[in-house]
Amino acid sequence: MSPSPVLELQQDALDDKVSLLRKAVAVASKLGISNADEWMKAELNDYPKEKPVPDYRMIFAERKAKHPFGGFLPVFGSSQKQHRVPVHEPMASIEDLTRSDEGQAMLPTGPINDDGLTFESFLVQNQTALRSVKDRVRSAVLERALALEKKGISGDDLTFNLQERDAAKTIQNITYFTGPTAHSPASHT
Repeated sequence: MSPSPVLELQQDALDDKVSLLRKAVAVASKLGISNADEWMKAELNDYPKEKPVPDYRMIFAERKAKHPFGGFLPVFGSSQKQHRVPVHEPMASIEDLTRSDEGQAMLPTGPINDDGLTFESFLVQNQTALRSVKDRVRSAVLERALALEKKGISGDDLTFNLQERDAAKTIQNITYFTGPTAHSPASHT
């Protein structure tokens, strides 16, 4: 007998493999679980800038400018030091950002002009906050895989029988966004 894709999905969620979301999309598609599709594809590809992101993708970041001689400096004139910002990037980008040795991830926000000089500005995000985004997604996939197993759905080499597909219909109303969604802030000055 081939390995169960649902059990493999659970193991992948525990092992932190990058292929986790792709496998979850395949399992959900083969079982006809359509409400998971939009969430998983947004996690894989990115959240459109004009759409809200799940609350777990709202993290604190500091806006800094790159000074050619002084390194990264806080942007003065900001009403607050930390800004709550949406993370629209796909999971693969978050994975890359959290692998950096610097402890911070920097996303470019465009040039800033100050006294005739132009500086590149960045939102500096703490890697711990980005890891929490990754962990929330892994946990959500694990919860769904465990729910499938409880319903007797395990599959055989990414194939599910009629009984398993019918059982999956009874858990179609799983909420994939854990918490409210948040709109992108209009500005980060």
